[in-house]
Amino acid sequence: MIIRKRTYPIVLKKYEALLKRLPPTFHQISDVEAAYRKQLKGYHGELLVDRQTERLKDRNTILYNVQLQIEGKSFQMDTVIITTYAMYIIEIKNFDGTLTFDTFFNQLIRNNGSKEEGFRSPITQATTQADLLKQWLHRHHLIDIPICSFIAISRPSTVIKVEGDKYKLQDIVMHAELIPQKINKYEQSFKEKGCSPLAHVQIGKIIAEKSTTFNKDIVAIHNINRKSILTGVQCPGCHNLRLQRVHGGWHCEPCRKKWKNAHRQAINDYFLLIEPNITNGACRKFLHVSSRFTAKRILQSMRLIYDEKEQIWKMPN
Repeated sequence: MIIRKRTYPIVLKKYEALLKRLPPTFHQISDVEAAYRKQLKGYHGELLVDRQTERLKDRNTILYNVQLQIEGKSFQMDTVIITTYAMYIIEIKNFDGTLTFDTFFNQLIRNNGSKEEGFRSPITQATTQADLLKQWLHRHHLIDIPICSFIAISRPSTVIKVEGDKYKLQDIVMHAELIPQKINKYEQSFKEKGCSPLAHVQIGKIIAEKSTTFNKDIVAIHNINRKSILTGVQCPGCHNLRLQRVHGGWHCEPCRKKWKNAHRQAINDYFLLIEPNITNGACRKFLHVSSRFTAKRILQSMRLIYDEKEQIWKMPN
């Protein structure tokens, strides 16, 4: 069963909100667009691998996008599969072209035909994840659980090469479609060794309960002054950011259309890009409305949580 689904990443939502609220002539917009495309490509690669790992859901417990904390620091795992005898960490790589795993220099090299790039070794990353997960399990009184790590290459067209010890990598690196077969092989081996069965559903629920959502401040990462972010309510039709508040909705002058709830996306953009709470005054400024009563009605209509002491509105968890 899948007890933690892969949802659309909040980081992608932030990039989409940011890109529509930066001036077209903004000097860093090409960097922001490139970062967005990279994140989106990675997400699509994860979905490709999910199609393969979901074949194991009937007899096993699967969690996607797991983020746990140990000693105040977070570590992430793309996919965790808990079976009858072991836990499997799947680290997903979504690259085109040719991938060369260099075991001498502990590096991954990608050649897409026009450019060669070096990356941190996924093997090192997988080993670190396994060590951290083992520590985390021990702290939650879950001991002696075998942990295996795989590097899943999402695209069948990606060529995999090894410089150095091929035997070191042959059971770790593979195209995604081979993951179920490899896990079933490991399970048979654990069974033949007489390993004790795991309460995989119970373990999965403990991990799901403690797992948090990966998030980051992309505005700070790109060193963007929040004053550069365009305010206003955007027209869902023509994307004009200057909708005017009229009775019962919002009017777009360029396309002559009226929208009832166009403010909802604007408030969501504020939470994504500015801060996770909003005051009545900040709402008026961001939506370009003058009446505090209008702003209050708008915020109330979104079913937000109101902190009377702080006089701020928050998104529900």
